[in-house]
Amino acid sequence: MTLTGSSGGPLALGMLSTSPTIRRSRAARNGIRLAMRLSEGTEVVRIRIYRKTSSGRRLLSSGFKSPGASGLYRVSQNHRALRRALRVGRYEVEVTPGASRSDLGTTSRYAFRVVR
Repeated sequence: MTLTGSSGGPLALGMLSTSPTIRRSRAARNGIRLAMRLSEGTEVVRIRIYRKTSSGRRLLSSGFKSPGASGLYRVSQNHRALRRALRVGRYEVEVTPGASRSDLGTTSRYAFRVVR
């Protein structure tokens, strides 16, 4: 029996970035733009955005994207509910690449702030 698909270890991002500081007016207009480097074999990417609070984190947005190919991948999280929820404060984006929605790899995190 031959297994195909996974190349051994879990998938991981080579890079994840966004602006460390984003103005509220720009976030309300454009949402959050992310850049990441995807490894070979990545078919889906789960993106979650949390607001950091004194008691932990509160989930604002969660969803899956299907990138066309490995390598540099840029995406905007700009749906209306997220744009309205982005207030002045501290946030964290969490991105997990995977071979499928149920077979996810290593999660990467990036913190950013929304300012006046």
